[in-house]
This record gives sequence, structure tokens and C-alpha cells, in this order.
Amino acid sequence: MQNPEKSGGEDFNKTKDAVRGIIDRIRSIEHPDWSRKEDDIGALKEALAKYSAELEHLSFRYDARCGELAKLKGQYSELERKFLMRPEAMRRAGELEVTELVRKKHDIAEQEAALEKVRTELTREKEGLEKEMKERVSSRLAELEREHAERAGELKTRAENLALREKEISVTEKHLRERIEEGRRAAVEELSASFSSERVAADGTFQKEKGMLASEAETWRLRAGESVAQLAEARKRVEELEKALDTERQSAAGAGQGRRLADLEKEALARRLEEWERKGPELENWRAELKAREENCRRIEEAARSEARPQQERADGLQAALREREREVERLTLRADEALAQLAAARKHAEELEKTAGGERAAAAEAAQKSRMAEIDRAALARRLEEWEKKGPELEKFRAELKAREAKCRVIEESSRKEAQPYHERIAALELELRDGKRESDKWRLHMEEVQGQAAELKKKAAALEKAGEAAREAAAAEEQRRRLAEMEKDALSKRLEEWEKKGPELEKWRSEASDREQKARAEARGLGGRIAELEAKLLQGEKAVAQARLRCENEIPAAESKFREEAARAAALEQELGKIKEHFGKALSELAELSERLADEKGKFIKAEAQKDAERSRKMEELLAGLAAKERALEEGWTRRHRTLEAEQKGYQEEFERRHAAMLEDLRAGTAAAEKLYTQKEAKLLELNKHFTAEFQDREAKARAVEEELRARAAGLEAASKELVGDYERKAAALEALKRKLLQELSAPGEGEER
Repeated sequence: MQNPEKSGGEDFNKTKDAVRGIIDRIRSIEHPDWSRKEDDIGALKEALAKYSAELEHLSFRYDARCGELAKLKGQYSELERKFLMRPEAMRRAGELEVTELVRKKHDIAEQEAALEKVRTELTREKEGLEKEMKERVSSRLAELEREHAERAGELKTRAENLALREKEISVTEKHLRERIEEGRRAAVEELSASFSSERVAADGTFQKEKGMLASEAETWRLRAGESVAQLAEARKRVEELEKALDTERQSAAGAGQGRRLADLEKEALARRLEEWERKGPELENWRAELKAREENCRRIEEAARSEARPQQERADGLQAALREREREVERLTLRADEALAQLAAARKHAEELEKTAGGERAAAAEAAQKSRMAEIDRAALARRLEEWEKKGPELEKFRAELKAREAKCRVIEESSRKEAQPYHERIAALELELRDGKRESDKWRLHMEEVQGQAAELKKKAAALEKAGEAAREAAAAEEQRRRLAEMEKDALSKRLEEWEKKGPELEKWRSEASDREQKARAEARGLGGRIAELEAKLLQGEKAVAQARLRCENEIPAAESKFREEAARAAALEQELGKIKEHFGKALSELAELSERLADEKGKFIKAEAQKDAERSRKMEELLAGLAAKERALEEGWTRRHRTLEAEQKGYQEEFERRHAAMLEDLRAGTAAAEKLYTQKEAKLLELNKHFTAEFQDREAKARAVEEELRARAAGLEAASKELVGDYERKAAALEALKRKLLQELSAPGEGEER
């Protein structure tokens, strides 16, 4: 028969282990990375149900022990009855002994009552502690669930707020870009409108000047025959116009060449800007694709880590189970040793009791059966311990493989980061170069617009000068016609003079007047012929200057075209380099995908191998159980034979009975003291665990507050960044307005100079 105090200590140890398991569950639930909430809560409920069933089993075992004690009392009563049935001499000789035995019996009864009272108190305290622990666990679980739900809601709200802020920032950035584009388009439209208005004004001025010149030429034609004074004034005006034409032709020659060059440069820069603008979305797409692939690599890495984490947890769980099995084996070993000791005592007790009572045979058989079952349990646990010890290197190997795979994943991650770093740097350099190209193209565009405006003005002036030259040619033709008319008039006058000479001396006065008029007409004709020659020479010089300017423009056009081809070749080289970078990054992604597939294959192989090993272990366990059943049958047969041999052994009953009762009393006293000491120790440990839990909960609350402060700091940083973006937009808008005013001033300056 087993010692009830020792079995009570073992039950208390089991209860302690159950409480520790519940505490570990609570810690796992309180962990911030708790992802399997429902499963852990269900497992915790199952564990509570399991431990409540174990407590019921322990109460059942205690009742069985009480039944064994009642059997022992019945045996004592039977012995007392047999003692009273002895002869009178033996009765008188043993009255003192009987009195002593009765006194011992009363002492044992009192001790049993005290032990029952202590056991009841311990059971009540144990039930109270278990109930309190269950209530605390359930309340703490509810609090943790509420806190987890609240924190999850807060985190979700903060994440939504952050997403909204990021969306607002992106919308603000989009609006800023749209406003910048609208400002740029408005500036371009204003410039084009100003150019068109200036062109219309110049055309109107040209038409006005053309009408004025035509009217003046008509007045010259009408007044040529009427007055020589008006002809002189016309000549002076023609000379002034020729001087203006010379100066304007010289300025028009240089301006025409500059205009042509400016037009060519403007066209080249416009084409280059269009090419860079076409490449801009492609670069943005490449950059977005690169970011997406980096995010995919990060997700693959996180998936690999998340897949490796359950394996690591499984290995840790197996090790914990191994340690738990070792402790269980130690406890079962102690129980088996106790059972063997009890078996030896029961054997001696059975040898003495078989001579007097058949009821003792059943007790001995029961004790033998218990000892046999304890030996079987011990052997089974020893085998299981050996199996777990055999599995230890395999678990270590699996842990080493997991660590190696984690290291390999880290190496892959670092290599992918190192490989992607040059691409990021190159893309940033290309973006800077694209930004510089856009800035330079904007500068050249403004310059070309200015040059184009100047060229338009010069074209207008050249057209006006050409029209003035045509008017001068027409005036020269009119002068030639007048000269011919004068000659014809001279011939007519000479004929009339001859007629008048025939008439007599009255005509001498008229002759002298005619000669004077002839001389004046000849002088005027000579002056007109020289002036016409000078005008023709100046026109030839202007045409030569225009031809030279045209030749210089044609010479400078190949240089501009070569510059444009160089820019196009540079852009093509950049596109090729970006293509190579994209191809290399694609290869890196394909290698990463291959590594991920290999990792998945290795994982599948490992899972299949584990399944095969589990099947092999199950088969071996079934074989082991079959062997244990066969051994159990053999042991039962052997114990049956042993029981038959024990029926013939009945010696030393009275001495063994007293020694047994004395040992039982000592065991009861020692068990009571040990139970009180163990209860005190357990109470101190529970207080220490309560303090530890309180400190740990406070630490976790402090960490949660720190995380909340960090989130608030991040939100403040995002707000500051949004303010900086708004300030940057305002500064850029102000700079754009200043640039617009400057361009308008620069464009209005040449028009004012020409009007002057």
C-alpha cells in the first residue's frame, strides 16, 4: 500500500505543474506577437478541463487509499478478535499488551482524525487556490483580450490615420504638381499670346508703314511734274530712308543669323525636352517596378521567417516536452522505487498474513499488481526516455538546419540589398541628370523663345526694309520716266524754238528761258541717275549681306545638328544602361524566386520525412505496446504462481503488525510535517510568482506606452513633413511667379527698344 502523504505531495507537484502550464499559456497570450489567439484560448480551456479531470482522479485515488486504511482497520479488528479467542492464560498474560495495543489504537485513531482534518484543510485550501487561480486566469484572460482588442483597435485607427495622412500628402503633392504644370502652361500660353500680339502689332505697323510709303510715293509721282522743290524734298526723304535702310539692313543681317541659330537651338532643345519627358514616365515605371520587386523580396523573406518560426517553435516545444518527459520519468522512477519498497513490505506483510487471514492475500495481490504496473510504467517511461534521447541529436540537427537556413536567408537578403544598391544609386543619378536636363532645357527654351521673338522682330524689320527698297526702286523708275518726259518736252521745245526762231527776235527771251529749263532738267536727270545708281549699289550690298548671313546660318546648322545627335546618342546610351540594369535586376529576382522554390522544396521534403518518421514511430510504438501486453501476461502468470507459493508462508505476524503500525505512525507524522513545510514553500513561491507577474505586467504596460509615444512622435513627424511640403510648394510657387514676371519683363524689354 502506498503512502498517502507521498501521493499527496506528488498530486501537489502535478497541480503545481498544471498551474505553471497555465501561467506559461497566459504569458504566451500576453506576448505582443500573439497571432493564434483563439487556438491558445481553446488549448488553455482544454488544459483547465484536463487538470480538473486529474483533480477528480486524485480525489478518487484518495478515496481508494481511505478504503485501504479501512481494510487495515478491519484486519486489526480481526487480529484483536483472534487474540481474544486465545486461551485464558494467554489472555491474562497479554492483558497489558492488549491494553497497550488498545491505547495505540486510540492514538492511531486520533492521529488519523488529525490527519483527516489536515487533509480536509489542505484539500479545501487547494480547491480554494485552484478556484482563485482559475478565476484570476479567466479574469486576466478577459482583461488581456479586452486590452488586445483595444490596442488592436487603436493600432488599426492609427494605421488608418497614417494611411489617410499619407493619402492627403499624396493628394497635396499631386495638386502641387498640377498647379506647377498649370502655372507652366499658363506662362507658356501667356508668352505665346504676347508673341502673337506682338506679331500682330508688328504686322499692323508694317501695313501702316507700307500704306504711308505708298501714299508718299503717289504724292511724289503727282508732285514731280508740278514742283522741283517737292522733288528735292522727296530726294532728301529718299536719302534719309536709304540711310535708315542701310542701318536696318546691317542690324537685320546679324539679327537674322542669330534668329536662325536660335530657332535651330530651340527646336533641338524642344526635341530633347520631349524625349526626356517621354522617358520620364518610363523611368518612374522602372522605379515603381523596382520598389515593387523589393517589396516582393521583403515579403518572401518575411514568409520564409514566418515559415521557419513554427519549425523553431516546434523544436522548442519538443525540447520542452522532452524535459517534461524527463521530469515525469524521474517522478515515475521515484514512484516505482516507492512502489518496490512498498512491494517488499507488502510481501513480508503478506507472508505473515497468509497464515491467519485470506483477506490479506487480496491485499498482497493488489499491492503486487500495483508494483507490477509501476514496473511496467517505469519500463515504458524508460523506453520513451531513450527514444527522446535518441531524438535529441535529430532535434539539434533540425535546429542547426533552421539556423543555417536563416543565415542563408540573411545572406540572400544582404546580397539582394547590395545588388540593388547600385541600381538605386544609378536611378537617383539618372533622376538628377533628368532634372538637370529639364532645368537646362527650360533655360534653353526661354532663351530660344527670346531669340525667336527677336528673330521675329528682325524678320519684320527686314520685310519692311525690302518693301522700302521696292518703293525706292519704284521711285527711281518714276524719276527715269520723268527724265524721259523732260527729254521729250525738250525735243518739243526745241522744235517750237526752231519755229519761234523762224518767227523772229521776239523769241530770244523764250529761248534763253528754255535753255535755262533744259540745263535744270539735265542737272536734275544727272542727279536722279546718280541717286538711282547709289540705291542699286546699296541694294546689292544688302543682298550680299543677307547671302553671307544665310551662308553663316547654313554653316552653323550642322554644328547644332551634331550637338542634337550627341544628345540623342547620350539618351540612347542612358536607355541601354537602364535596360541592362533592368535585365540584371530581373536576373536577381529570378535567382531569388529559384531560391524560394528550393526552400519550398526542402520544406516539403522535410515535412514528408517527418511524416515518414512519425509513421515509423507509431508502428514501433504499436509493436512496443504489443510486447508490453505479452510481458504483462507473462508477469501475471508469474505473479499467480508466486501468490500460490505465498499462501504457505505465515510467520511472525504479531511483531510485524506492531512494527508496521509504529512505522505507519512515524510515516504519518513525517508526512504531516512535510506537507506543512511543502505548503509553506508553495505559498511563498506563489507570492513570488504573483510579484513577478505584477512586475512583468507593469513592464509590458510601460513598453506599450513607449510604443504609443513612438507612434505619436511618428505622427508629429508626418505632420511636420506635410508642413514642409506645403512650405516648399509655396516657395516654388513664389519662385515660379518671380520667374514669370522676369520673363515678361525680358520679353517686354526688346519690344520697347524697337518702338523707341
